[in-house]
Amino acid sequence: MFSFSKFIIHVTIPLLAGGCIYIFFRSPDIKMFEWFNTIGIIEIILNLREVAQSNINLNSWILYSLPDGLLTYSFTSSMIILWRNNDRLGKTFIYLPLMLSVLSELLQYFEIISGTFDRNDLSVVLISFLICNLFLNLKIYET
Repeated sequence: MFSFSKFIIHVTIPLLAGGCIYIFFRSPDIKMFEWFNTIGIIEIILNLREVAQSNINLNSWILYSLPDGLLTYSFTSSMIILWRNNDRLGKTFIYLPLMLSVLSELLQYFEIISGTFDRNDLSVVLISFLICNLFLNLKIYET
């Protein structure tokens, strides 16, 4: 049975948290800043970035690895929540976020896609996948 509260807690909040790290603290050269410009909110975003960066100092682990883990956690959660009642497909689809995250890092390692390969990212992605499965597959957590 679909649980809206689980979806908010385990999908939406981690996705928003990772997105905020990108928006407020990562380089404005990433694609989403072009989108912000296109829809006319770039000045608002740049002003919010200035306030955030003047008040918050993130260490490199939070800045570079945590967003990958949050995205993997969110994506894995959505697969578990959406496919929970389908044993065969559900057990297959919950591994999709992990496979895509690891593949992305490996493609960066072999310089097939742009980005910087980082072993920490691989560790964070794996840990977030495992934590997500622990939380959402515990029988005591069922609602």
